[in-house]
Amino acid sequence: MNDIRNEDGIMSDEFDVIIVGGGPAGLTAAIVAARNGLNTLVLERGEYSGSKNVFGGVIYTNTLRKLFPDFQKDAPIERPITRRRLTFMDEKSYFSVDYKNYGFRDNFINGFSTFRSKFDAWLAKKAEDAGALIATGVKVDSLLHKDGKVSGVISGNDQMEGKMVILADGAVSLLAMSEGMKGWPDPNNYGVGIKEVFQLTEEEVNKRFGITSKDGIEDLIIGYPTKYLRGGGFIYTFRDMVSVGVIVSLEALRKSEHYAIDIIEDFKEHPMVQDLISGAQIKEYSAHAIPEGGLRMISKLYRDNVMVVGDAAGLVNSSGIYLNGVEIAMKSGMIAAEVAVEANKKKDYSEKTLSVYERRMNDEILIEFRNLKDAPYFLENPRMYNYYPKFVNQMMEKMIISDGIPKEALINMIKGKEKWELIEDALRGLKAL
Repeated sequence: MNDIRNEDGIMSDEFDVIIVGGGPAGLTAAIVAARNGLNTLVLERGEYSGSKNVFGGVIYTNTLRKLFPDFQKDAPIERPITRRRLTFMDEKSYFSVDYKNYGFRDNFINGFSTFRSKFDAWLAKKAEDAGALIATGVKVDSLLHKDGKVSGVISGNDQMEGKMVILADGAVSLLAMSEGMKGWPDPNNYGVGIKEVFQLTEEEVNKRFGITSKDGIEDLIIGYPTKYLRGGGFIYTFRDMVSVGVIVSLEALRKSEHYAIDIIEDFKEHPMVQDLISGAQIKEYSAHAIPEGGLRMISKLYRDNVMVVGDAAGLVNSSGIYLNGVEIAMKSGMIAAEVAVEANKKKDYSEKTLSVYERRMNDEILIEFRNLKDAPYFLENPRMYNYYPKFVNQMMEKMIISDGIPKEALINMIKGKEKWELIEDALRGLKAL
């Protein structure tokens, strides 16, 4: 592993805070802690921050703007997201609800597309500039304990002591599990994300998507992309690339006859997707576990001397038409670091002091999860992925096609039991979302 030394080349005996994981949550925590004078160590398992991540999507900017008000000057921004689409797809057609806001072009209110390999590396450099020490290629095997409390981390034969430890080690946090702060993974609470990135020219991206270089598109697609299993497809535009992928429930996939690789291969062959990526060169293929259980899978957030942030705590808001992970991860890292700064001032790292972290999370982040607490249960309804994408497209075909048959009123096209199921699901959806 890398030597962990300060700027004078001297090994530190004890850090004020050790952060396990160099993703957005951990690096945000490191920036805030280091800016406030804490002796801060970040341990990242990858070759560099972002080297293990497969994210190619959208980052919302609320927390980022608080950290760096002029972030757009040097952040690795691909395109501002000015259009957002929700698409219902079957084998031969699709129907989209398409929203565009020209005001999003310059101020990044709605976020931007980026690759986490670039974004995390940029954020890591900002953390080092703030004074944090980042050690890469370090696998943390377990937490160090003294008098029954967490007192640092263990990596191989090395022990590093810390007054506080912040766990930011990803969706399947074995360290949080070892402390009883998180249960064993439930497949029903996780999805597997599979993504491929295709190279085009900037001009070709603009032409195929009908946009300018000032615009970016986020398209969330339900139905055919996941073989009508729980989950969805996605398409994101970058400056001269297109990201195409699927997220499918592990539990639904396990119970089906399908393989994840077949799902994305068939999705890419859909005529709509082919129109967008035909002739493009594939540049990247990757897969990743994604926490999707919402409020029901959020972990115990703190104990004496330790806090959990980001994906490690299950902090991904997945409500079907809204997917937010990075922004929430960064916000949780900021709050945890601010609590760590106050604990360091008091020289008190007990549960009582760190409980402020949970109180602030409840007020600033978890209220959103509570507002959407029923969304994961509502989205387990198989009709959302099987019946409705087909239904919407069939209804549109009946309304549009000129076949000489007199048109019925739309409501009359829905028969018997289907009509009552539609009403029931609509009411449940309004309550959940």
